[in-house]
Amino acid sequence: MFLKPDNVTYEQAASSPVAAFTALQGLRGKGKIKNGQRVLINGAAGGVGTFAVQIAKSLGAAVTGVCSTKNVEMVRSIGADHVIDYTRDCRPTRATATV
Repeated sequence: MFLKPDNVTYEQAASSPVAAFTALQGLRGKGKIKNGQRVLINGAAGGVGTFAVQIAKSLGAAVTGVCSTKNVEMVRSIGADHVIDYTRDCRPTRATATV
């Protein structure tokens, strides 16, 4: 148990463990991330993504996070080694397959 900060709603406090466990399960359980591997986290500024960045770093991975301009510094501050700003760094490419 822990005290809920005043600036966090009950809904936010209740969802944090779910987001953290989802990131942990994906990285350690399914991804089997190990020290020295490289990880790309799409949505690094989201609920699961923020936990994923920190967990991947704690497992020894080199982390690249993908987020929008307004979240670049936050994603860096939580441990991403590299950050891709999808609003500036990604350039559309022409699809080669037709649907």
